[in-house]
Amino acid sequence: MAKFCASGQGRGRQTRVLLVDDHPLVRQALRDLFMREADLVVCGEADDQQGALAAVADSKPDLAIVDLRLRDSDGLDLIKDIHHRHPETRTLVLSMYDESVYAEQAVRAGARGYISKREATTKLIGAVRRVLDGDIYLSEAVAPPVGPNGAAPSWPQGHDTV
Repeated sequence: MAKFCASGQGRGRQTRVLLVDDHPLVRQALRDLFMREADLVVCGEADDQQGALAAVADSKPDLAIVDLRLRDSDGLDLIKDIHHRHPETRTLVLSMYDESVYAEQAVRAGARGYISKREATTKLIGAVRRVLDGDIYLSEAVAPPVGPNGAAPSWPQGHDTV
């Protein structure tokens, strides 16, 4: 897969984003979306686990946006690998699969958020920024119930919803 660095219009520190999806059209649309953000730069892309791990090691992204279904592998396994090998790289799942089924699995694997491909691009950019700020991004539809002390008992600490 070709390596490139597509940046938005702007100066200052740019956040490096890796795109991991098995559909070239989706990667292109995401690249185009991030080109409009002055502080986000696409530093690479991959369509499978092996390519993604090589790209993370090579380009050292701040964030990897990962689909759950990849060309020859499972996105959850990739998230676990990134989390263990490159803990400084945050991951955000962008998938067509049902958030109510997969979001908790993704967060437990090490992802910092989960957003559906059905969401508007403004929601995706908001999710990216929340994850980069150190929060966990999940929609209110799958957020765990808040306990009496304000904690979310079944999710990792730091969980926030939109």
